[in-house]
Amino acid sequence: MSKDSFFRYFDQGLIALIILAINLIPPQISSSETAAHILYQASWILLGSSIAAALFGVPIMAIANSDSANVIKKCTSMHITILAALTPLIAVAYYIDSATGSFLVFACIWATIELIRKSALSMNRIVSSLAISLGGVIAIASAMAGLYLTQSITVFWLIATALNLPLCLYYLISNLTPKAASEQPASTSVILKTGLQSSLSFILVWLSTQGLFILLYQFTDNSAFIEQKTLFSLLGVFTLLMTVQENRFQPLYRNIISKTDIVSLRKTERNIHFENTLIAVIALFTVLAWYFATDTGGYIAIILLYFYRLLFSAAKKFVYFLRAQNLHRQILLSNLAAFIAALIASAAILKTSPYAISYALAVYSVVFYLVTRSFYSFGVKRWN
Repeated sequence: MSKDSFFRYFDQGLIALIILAINLIPPQISSSETAAHILYQASWILLGSSIAAALFGVPIMAIANSDSANVIKKCTSMHITILAALTPLIAVAYYIDSATGSFLVFACIWATIELIRKSALSMNRIVSSLAISLGGVIAIASAMAGLYLTQSITVFWLIATALNLPLCLYYLISNLTPKAASEQPASTSVILKTGLQSSLSFILVWLSTQGLFILLYQFTDNSAFIEQKTLFSLLGVFTLLMTVQENRFQPLYRNIISKTDIVSLRKTERNIHFENTLIAVIALFTVLAWYFATDTGGYIAIILLYFYRLLFSAAKKFVYFLRAQNLHRQILLSNLAAFIAALIASAAILKTSPYAISYALAVYSVVFYLVTRSFYSFGVKRWN
């Protein structure tokens, strides 16, 4: 593994560590009521920050080229506009309930942190992104100490906010300073269109995964539900490694497309295939270790969910290409078709199997793979 790849994986690993800590540590150091409230809030933070990352992170990674600074500046300006619009609402929320208000403030800070990291990675400043992630770890560790000492949700979120705030303010102010004029300045409408379509795609993915668990919870046997949810979480190793892969390869696809370099495209695709194979092996050992370490006795969920993760990961190279071609509507249509297919599959099998969620996810991955591959094949022909 190259030094660059190591730093990227370590960087994303720190973000995963922060998320894991927020979900695992509060129950150990605070009352069940306090911990449950923090975990509930954390779920919304993850959803909100992911939508924010799609709204501005995808345009930064996918459409910035020689004019990266201009794209980052425009995304930052729009991000600040949204924050300014939310400020009065957050102030009112804080006045009514300080715990909710402080949580909303941190949600905005965390979305800004994600924007900063995407900006750094798009400019290949991996060490800068790593430093930001380390700062986040220190902030959350300090917030945990504050929670342990005060048993206050408000204190927890305010400490995490305060330690990240100086970096966020510096970034936002520095990116509002005038930049050198570009020969081909990025279009605000293109950035917004890309971001909105990417956000809608993410929401469809979320509905097709976490949404299915919520929707089918009441209709699924408890033991089967726990088994599938645990397996889905274990296979989150795919998500972690795919995020690193996306941060690494999406800018490469952007450059390949701009240069119409078919040789580099095929080489990059071979590299992605090699990495996906390694990821699949890691995930396989993970689920097999879980299977032999537990006494569930089932194997259907393992096969179906592993197949889902495998095929969904294989489709990512098509997504990278479509994004670089600014074909975000095609990605959105692929997610929509897969979502509809997953709903139909879950409804069809719900009464005959407790593993309807797993079957639905497997169907989702098949449809998403086939549709994105079709768009990819057509896009390559037009491009080359």
